[in-house]
Amino acid sequence: MSNPKSAFTLIELIIVMAIMGILMTIGLASYNSFNRDRITRKAVDDIRTYLRMVGSRAKNNEKDTTVCNTATDTLNGWYFDFSPLRIYAACGAGPKTFGEKQISIPTEITLATSPIVSEILFYPPTHSSGNQTDLPAGGVIILVNGVEELKVDPSGNVSNL
Repeated sequence: MSNPKSAFTLIELIIVMAIMGILMTIGLASYNSFNRDRITRKAVDDIRTYLRMVGSRAKNNEKDTTVCNTATDTLNGWYFDFSPLRIYAACGAGPKTFGEKQISIPTEITLATSPIVSEILFYPPTHSSGNQTDLPAGGVIILVNGVEELKVDPSGNVSNL
């Protein structure tokens, strides 16, 4: 009497391997998409935080007394600069700058504004314009990787879109 051995055929093994390869490819593509979205979300959160911080410092008339003479130098405002990406403040004639901080975001993140602005100036409350920023009436939209993400209005409010 012969004893038949049970085993998988080569075709069955190839089919299983092909299905596993397809599933791994789909999983990897989904993970990469998730990771890109996470990196973008973090960049948007960081930019929003810096914009709000700069606005708050301007509203509080925050200045460095080691750079600005408290008697003669008034705060010109706090800046959010897009190129290079940084924040800083200025006071007095000249002006004298202080508080500069470079902002680091991943290299795969691109920033743009609509309308195009190179920086946003947040004024102190004593500024004669009555506005909190130097932005046009409609404010500015910040695009991250080509998608509208944040809006800054002339009153200095920063909001998600």
